Amino acid sequence: GKDQDRSVRLHKAEALGLISNKDEAIGELSRILVGGEKDEDAGIREAAATALGRLGGTEAKAALTRALLEDGDANVREAANAALRSIAVAEARGSDGPGAARPDGVFGALYGK
Repeated sequence: GKDQDRSVRLHKAEALGLISNKDEAIGELSRILVGGEKDEDAGIREAAATALGRLGGTEAKAALTRALLEDGDANVREAANAALRSIAVAEARGSDGPGAARPDGVFGALYGK
């Protein structure tokens, strides 16, 4: 079931972006962001969007695009937009592993990562 403690849910969303089972993490984060388990707390959805940006992939991009277009919170939409940009940078570099979407150098300065 869904944990009622906000800090537990927030840490869960952040941790999912760091685990090695990428497909499982993306599925869970997508459900938190836009799916059947969508969290009512915008901060949790924002953390999920950020984590999806670290993981990348087609399902992550689909969830992030949906959040960008449909979420009622401006911070969640901005997090989704930043995550999509991070994925685009990683794809342009030819990286697709976990953590590959974290921009560094000039991109980090531009995007505040």
